[in-house]
Amino acid sequence: MKHLTIALTLTLLVCSVALAHNGNTFLVPSVPDPASMVIDGLEDDWGWYPEEFAILPDQIESWGGQFVGTGPGGQGDDFQASYFMAWSLPPDNNFYFFTRVFDDTLKSEWGENMRNWWDDDGLKWGVDADHTGGPHGVTGGENGIEQTLNGYVLGVNMPFSAELGLDYGGILGEEDHPNGDWPGLPPYGYVGIELLPPNASHGSENVEFTWEIKTILFDSYDATGPEGPDNIIHQFVPDGVIGTTPRYTDFDAGSDTDQPSRNFYGHAGGILDSQADGDLQSDFITILTHNPDDFPQPTAVENTTWARIKGLQAAKGLIQ
Repeated sequence: MKHLTIALTLTLLVCSVALAHNGNTFLVPSVPDPASMVIDGLEDDWGWYPEEFAILPDQIESWGGQFVGTGPGGQGDDFQASYFMAWSLPPDNNFYFFTRVFDDTLKSEWGENMRNWWDDDGLKWGVDADHTGGPHGVTGGENGIEQTLNGYVLGVNMPFSAELGLDYGGILGEEDHPNGDWPGLPPYGYVGIELLPPNASHGSENVEFTWEIKTILFDSYDATGPEGPDNIIHQFVPDGVIGTTPRYTDFDAGSDTDQPSRNFYGHAGGILDSQADGDLQSDFITILTHNPDDFPQPTAVENTTWARIKGLQAAKGLIQ
């Protein structure tokens, strides 16, 4: 019955909101107890998450690089990722993200330099929180600032970097960003990590790592600082819609090979340049999957753990 209800909900919502810019629409469940979400890179606080909302490795495909055209899961053991996305009602009013990645070779040559995170194994996604579409600011100058008010780019680096937090530096140059990456740091943004094995570093093989993220989103982001007049914090509501598309970078091949040095991955049907343009992004519809009046009673959401998710992956032959 729950699956039928979700299908009907999606049908009704698609009829009432603008269709996805790239043709993909996803449902994003609500966090029943934001106070229980500890941003430490561990999955133990995601047991409430229903597995039908999860993006699993067989739904991840290459958007750029040597595996383009091989279809979902076509990259095999080279790179695998799964992720959860969620949102919370005000007053918490945050976006939540958890991903687990398996990578045959970890590459992060710029680990100590936040401004070069784009050049590592990493994660990046554009945010069009008010779903207005159009390009996001990715360069400095007057035009870049104007585009940043329309949408922006988030990024996060490899786990062994000394610099944590969400990176807003790819949006504008330092001259246009005088207060650094202020919205990607507490109390606005939080990042937790786990790296296995814990001593893995640049060049380590067969690694597993997580990113866990909690952050406010902006309908309009002012790079000048928290008091900037153009800051408008996005307010999450049931049946709202935001544009975004997480994109993974897998920095693999070296200069002595004829293969592309970087592969890019995301959900099946996504578009490589979606992090820079809201018109290329997917629609994520925020549906209320718990009853706030019943809290802290058990919700109607099926209990799921990452152990079960990994079991599903193993059953599908996606991991050993």
